[in-house]
Amino acid sequence: MVSFITSYNLAQIASMSRETIESLTRTDLAAMSTVQATALTTSQMTQFSGTQISQLSTRQVASLSRAQIQALLPSQMSFTAAQLFALSSAQFASLDPEDIAALTTTQIRALEAVDFAALSTTQLGALTPTQISAMTPAQIKGFTAGEISALSTEQLAAFAPTQISALVAAQVKALTQTQISQLSTTQTAAFQQTQIAAMTALQVQGLTTEQLNGFSTAQIVGLSSAAISGLATSQWDALSITQFTALNAAQVKGFTATQIQSLDATRMAALLPVEIAAMTNTQFSGLTTTQLGLISPAQMRSVTAAQLSALSTEQVLSLSTTQFSSLTASQIGGFNTTQINSLTTDQIGAIVATQITGLTATQVRQLSDTQIQALTTSQIASLGVEELGAISSTQAAALDTTQLNALSTTQVRLLNATSINGFSVTQLQALQSTQIGALSSAQIQGLDLTQISSFSTTQWSAFSSTGLAALTSTQLASIGTEQLSALTVAQIKGIGVGGLSSGQFAALSNDQLAALTATQIRAIPISEIEGLTTTQIGLLRTTQMSVLTTSQVNALSEQQIAALSSTQLGSLVTTQVGVLSSTAIGALTSTQISGFSTTQMLALNATQVGALGAEQFASLSTTQLRSLAGASLSSLTGDQIAAITTTQLSSFTTVQLRALSADQITAMTDAQIGTLSVTQMASLSATGISGLEARDIAHLTTGQLAALTATQIGGFGETQLAALSETQIATLTTTQVKGLTASDIGLLATTQMAALTATQVAAFTGAQFGGFTSDQLANLSSAQMAALTSTAVGGLTAQQIGAFGSDAIAGLTTTQIRGLSATGISGLSTEQVADLATTQLAALSGVQLRGFGADALAAFTTEQIAALNATQIGSFSVTALEGLSTESIAALTRTQIGGLAFTQLAALNETQVGALSGSQLSNLNSTQLRSLNGTSISALTTTQISGLSITQIGSFASTQMASLTGSQLTALTSTQLGAMTSTMLSGLSATQMAELSTTQIAGLNTTQVKGLASASIAALTTEQVAALTTTQIGAFTSVQLKGLTADQITGMTADQVNKLSVAQLNSLSATAIHGFEQEDIQNLATTRLAGLAGTQIGALSEQQIAALSTTQLANLSTSQIAGLSGTQVATLTISQLAALKPTQIAALSTTAVAGLTTTEIAALSGNQFAALSSNQIAALSETQAAAFSATQTAALSATQLSRLSASAIAALGETAIASFTTTQIRSLKATQLSELTTTAIQALNVTQADALTISGVGGFNATQIGALSTSQLATFTNSEIAALSVTGVAGMTAAQVEALSASQLAAMTSAQISSLATSALPGLTLARMLALTTTQMGGFTATQIPEIDANHLGLLSTSQLRSLSTSAVSGLTATNIDYFTTTQIQALYTSQISALSTTTIQALDPAQINAFNSAQFSSLTSTQIGVLTAKQASSLTATQFNALSATQLSGIGETQISNISATLLSGLSTTKLAALSTSAVSGFTATQAAALSTTQFSSLGATKVAALSSTAASALSAGALGTLTTTQLASPDFPASWAAALTSTQLNGLSTSQIGAMSATLISGLTPDQLGAMTVSAFATLSSTQIGALSPTAITGMTGDQVDQLTLTQLSGLKSAQIGALTTTDIGHLDTGDIAAMTATQLAGLVRVQLRTLTETQIGAFSTTQIAALSGEQIGSLSSTRLSGFTPAQFSTLTSTQIGALTSAQLSNLPAWVGTFTPLQLSGLTSTQISGISTTAIGALSVTQIDALTPTQISGFTPDQLTSLTQEQKDAILRAIS
Repeated sequence: MVSFITSYNLAQIASMSRETIESLTRTDLAAMSTVQATALTTSQMTQFSGTQISQLSTRQVASLSRAQIQALLPSQMSFTAAQLFALSSAQFASLDPEDIAALTTTQIRALEAVDFAALSTTQLGALTPTQISAMTPAQIKGFTAGEISALSTEQLAAFAPTQISALVAAQVKALTQTQISQLSTTQTAAFQQTQIAAMTALQVQGLTTEQLNGFSTAQIVGLSSAAISGLATSQWDALSITQFTALNAAQVKGFTATQIQSLDATRMAALLPVEIAAMTNTQFSGLTTTQLGLISPAQMRSVTAAQLSALSTEQVLSLSTTQFSSLTASQIGGFNTTQINSLTTDQIGAIVATQITGLTATQVRQLSDTQIQALTTSQIASLGVEELGAISSTQAAALDTTQLNALSTTQVRLLNATSINGFSVTQLQALQSTQIGALSSAQIQGLDLTQISSFSTTQWSAFSSTGLAALTSTQLASIGTEQLSALTVAQIKGIGVGGLSSGQFAALSNDQLAALTATQIRAIPISEIEGLTTTQIGLLRTTQMSVLTTSQVNALSEQQIAALSSTQLGSLVTTQVGVLSSTAIGALTSTQISGFSTTQMLALNATQVGALGAEQFASLSTTQLRSLAGASLSSLTGDQIAAITTTQLSSFTTVQLRALSADQITAMTDAQIGTLSVTQMASLSATGISGLEARDIAHLTTGQLAALTATQIGGFGETQLAALSETQIATLTTTQVKGLTASDIGLLATTQMAALTATQVAAFTGAQFGGFTSDQLANLSSAQMAALTSTAVGGLTAQQIGAFGSDAIAGLTTTQIRGLSATGISGLSTEQVADLATTQLAALSGVQLRGFGADALAAFTTEQIAALNATQIGSFSVTALEGLSTESIAALTRTQIGGLAFTQLAALNETQVGALSGSQLSNLNSTQLRSLNGTSISALTTTQISGLSITQIGSFASTQMASLTGSQLTALTSTQLGAMTSTMLSGLSATQMAELSTTQIAGLNTTQVKGLASASIAALTTEQVAALTTTQIGAFTSVQLKGLTADQITGMTADQVNKLSVAQLNSLSATAIHGFEQEDIQNLATTRLAGLAGTQIGALSEQQIAALSTTQLANLSTSQIAGLSGTQVATLTISQLAALKPTQIAALSTTAVAGLTTTEIAALSGNQFAALSSNQIAALSETQAAAFSATQTAALSATQLSRLSASAIAALGETAIASFTTTQIRSLKATQLSELTTTAIQALNVTQADALTISGVGGFNATQIGALSTSQLATFTNSEIAALSVTGVAGMTAAQVEALSASQLAAMTSAQISSLATSALPGLTLARMLALTTTQMGGFTATQIPEIDANHLGLLSTSQLRSLSTSAVSGLTATNIDYFTTTQIQALYTSQISALSTTTIQALDPAQINAFNSAQFSSLTSTQIGVLTAKQASSLTATQFNALSATQLSGIGETQISNISATLLSGLSTTKLAALSTSAVSGFTATQAAALSTTQFSSLGATKVAALSSTAASALSAGALGTLTTTQLASPDFPASWAAALTSTQLNGLSTSQIGAMSATLISGLTPDQLGAMTVSAFATLSSTQIGALSPTAITGMTGDQVDQLTLTQLSGLKSAQIGALTTTDIGHLDTGDIAAMTATQLAGLVRVQLRTLTETQIGAFSTTQIAALSGEQIGSLSSTRLSGFTPAQFSTLTSTQIGALTSAQLSNLPAWVGTFTPLQLSGLTSTQISGISTTAIGALSVTQIDALTPTQISGFTPDQLTSLTQEQKDAILRAIS
């Protein structure tokens, strides 16, 4: 029966009354949909009975809103377990506390863990103890940390031990101190080790002594080190000895100082060795002397070196000899220097052989001399590498001869160079021969010169050749010639001859010289090679000659070369011969030349061969000539070529002749050309042939001409071709004719062309024929034309063909016609095409016909078209067919139509296709019809379409089908449509498909249906889809169904959906799958559901996934499960997830796994969790990893753990990581470890640290490594230390570095060393520094070096220093270098010396500077040289200074040069002196300048000479000054001060040429004294420019004689300022000529005192122009006497301004002149001047002059002046003022 409830809408549901609700039966409730259930009001919800509530389905319950749930009353809490399980966490959280309290224990157990996590504090508080005790462990885990901490004492007391054990770490951490203290001992006993490990120190402090005492040993182990250190005294004391014994090393590390000191004998004895070792240095040093005495030998052996180092001297002294003897060598090495110094003699005596090797270099170095002397020979015999290497020079000096003799040769070699250097002469002389022979290279190099000289001859004989080879150049130089000559031949072979001085080298005996090895010979410096005497040269063995370097051979002088015997020369290898200079080659005698082997001759290069003189060349044998390389002959000049005899020329090989250039061939004489054999002629290259001149061509013999190859003939130039006579042309063979290029052919004259025989013409290729010019073609004779082959005709170009006349074309035979190329055919004009005969056309091949273009084909007549057969018709190109007219197409016969090819028909345009008649169309076969393109098809009329047969319709391609228009498709009959194949139908587009009616669709058979494209299927409308029969549906293929859309799927009927087979379902696209409704999904049987692919499953929507039942999910295959996405997985309910089998879990993709929620992660069962693959684990996020339970974490396999991401590992938390087993630790990769926090790192116990792998530790970063304890670091193997990344090592602290064992330190790579932070370097103690290998030393950087203890650097071995990189050396500071010994300095490589910073260079003391050997000193850069201090510069020895190269000298500065002695400076070569900088030269002192030779001074350029200081310049010798060139003196670089510094003697010592060349700047510096002291000849040399450059001050020094000597030219150079500087005496020496020559500008310089000293004669010499140029002030300065001496002409020249400057006194004394003033001159007078004129002068004024006066001027007349005027003058005054 159907319930009435199904007919209710939502409004009706919400309006149901209480009565109706109470009357609802189970059937009614079951019929209620979930939507209807959600419509119930909250008041209606309270009206349901408890029974009715329990009858609701899980779907209905799950659909209820939170408000509906909240409305329920406690009495309604009759939910079944299934209903409660269906409730979401949000729904459960909406229950009132009373509701929760009403739940039964059965109901409680039905809840999920997540439900409890959603409870509020109030709801949580409603849980009764009974309910809590009924909860499962999984539910307990659902409590949040906040909920745990909110539990009441009563609730917590209800927890069973199993529930306590189920608490996760986060929950345990949430327990308060109060809660913990209230737990029963039974409950605390249930805590797992991991839970206790999760407790904080504060929580542990909350444990009562009873609780703590009840802990098992396993629980005790769980306490963290922080918790241990936080234990109260009562708690600490409450620990039983059993519990104390259970504590591990990490926990011991947490002991506080108070706890340490409270340890009694029992507890001390209970500590394991590993726990003793785990103590920190502070903890260990906190032990009392009593406690230290309790340490057993076994415990003592576990003490670390660092711990021992932390003990006070009192504590060390308290150690018993038994304890002391139990220490290992490495522990002995841990004692610091203070402790070592405090050891008693008994303790020292307790050191046995195995322990003494543990002494570090630092410890050994701290032993006093007394302790050293007390060492027994057996102890000394036990000293190893590090100990012996640490012995200082002072300690070495304390060894007596007995101890020294006890040293084995191996031990002797272990002593460092500094120690050896500390040996006294007595000690050295006591060394046995075997010990001398054992000395290493570094030790020998450390010996000073005194020590070297102290060796006896017996000891010298003990030195090995290797030892002698180690001697430095300085040491070598100290060996006397007597000692050197005493060395055996075998020893001589070990000496580095490159370091021998010239004197030592010269002292070598003949036997010693002959004994030099190849290596030594090569090491002889070039300078020594140059110094070898001819006698010594003659002594060199051939084996020695053959090993000379090319540089050495090149350095041999002509005299040395001349001294070589032919045997010695013959021993030279080819590379040596190759570097002989052309000068050396030219100096060889004929006898020496004759000794050259063919191999040596072959080694001569072109330059060397070119250096041979005619006489030398003539002396060469034919064998030698034939051995010369062809390339070497290329340098022979024309003269050398001409000098070759015919006999020699006849010996030349073909290879040599082929190398001759065109110029060399041209240089040959006629006789030489004539002697060339036929073979030689044929060997000349084409380039060489081009050198034959026209007359050579003309004189070629018949044989020579015939010998020429086609290539050579082809190499003829235009002139050479023109030189061929007609006779020679006619004799050319056909092969030679073929050598002519097309260009050559075009150059032949008509007469030469006429000489060609028919045979020769017939030999022309097509390419050659293409070179014929139009004129040449026009002049071909009929015989020549007839001789043309078809191949030759084929070479004609289109242009050539076009040039033929109609007759020529008509004259071509059919054979020749067949030879025409298609390109040639294309050259035919339309007129030529029209003239082609049908027979000629018939002879054309298909290839030739393709040469016709559209224009040519358009010119064809119908007769010509008709003459063509079907094959020819089919040969026309598609381009040509464009020229066919519609008439020509219409005229084509059926046979010709049949000849049209596929491509030709495809090329026809719409008009041409439209011209085809029905008859022509009907004759097209299927292949031809298929050639019609879509445009042509669509252009067919419906009539043409209807005329097509079924066969033709059936031949349509799919692309043609796609071109059919709607009207064409509509016009298709059912017969035609039925004839279409499935392939044809597949060509229909979606648009075309839409044109088909439903009737046509329904009429398609299954075969045609299968032929429809998937796109066409997708285009079907829903009506068309609905019209499909189930038979048609069943016929659809998988490919077709892929085109179905979601809408089409949704539109399918249930029958159609049910008709889809499993395979068809599998073919549906992911998009189409979305079209299935939930009902469709639910109705899918598991067998049909199995047909869906994984990708389809992955496409299901969340609603579709939710519709899947647990049964359906459980039956999904692993491949289907693999298709689930992360989003889908996240929507699974817990019940759905629980239904998945482990195999299905394992099949989830990594993306899906990444979608698991934290709730889902926590809900995974043990089997499900174990099923997760390594790839799945790797996909988990840190959030997911953080949700792991302790059980899950512990269950992680090594493989799983290794795949967790680094961030996920870090998210597990420190507690989880600290609980990792060693197996799990080993599985951690570098990337995972790199994400661990420092807290997690520090939480690792030593066992875990020891389990870390080599690859794992490589992932530690700097911060992590810095967080490692020394105990943890001590567990690292050497390989693990070496595996630490360089970036990680950068985090190491000084304490960590110091704590590294010797083997660990030795394992560090140079890259790791270079990455150490500067703050870590203090950890490299002296012992550790000395233990570093040379490879490790090479890792130090420039930044690190300054931070290393300078004292340590000063104690490094020479090999260690030499291993420092140049970059590191550049970091050495002044402080560092100060600690370097001279031995260390001498050990540095030259590249290291060059790398020293300028600051460091300046810090070197003179002793260190002087310790530089020549190679080191030569390696100093100019910049380094440039920073030498004055003290350093002054300490340079003559050898060092003379060894400086020009480049180095260029770096010397002003301050340095001034501190070099004059003697050293004077010894410099001109090249080196010239290399000095201008700045350096400016620093020359007077002594240095005076010491310069004339040659040296002349090497200085003008700029540098000009830079000399005044003091230096004044000290220059006359000889030096005499070398100054006129160019130098004319240089503007010379400052004026330079000239001023010269003494009069120096100046007068200059030649007149030098004086005359001095620049104006230089001249301007001359002083008055210098100028006055200048000789007559010198002064006469001065030019006007130089005169003008003299300073006015210098002018004052001119003597009267010099003024007299001045030429007018010189005088013209004087400037006005200079004129003004002349003394009155000088002025007096100016003659009238001088005065008259002065310009107005010069005169402007005359001052008052000079003007007043001018004589009357001088005044009279002034021209009127000069007078006019004088200023008013100058005129005013003249005395009245001089003015009165003016001539009338001079006076008349005075201007009004000059008149205005005259004083009244001057005017009064010029009465005669006043009367001559012009009106203009009078205008210059002022009233004041007029008033001062005497009455006599006034009386001289004429009436005309008075008339010219102005009223102002007249106002100046005085009464006396007016009175003295005549009446006539007075009248004039009246007129002037009226």
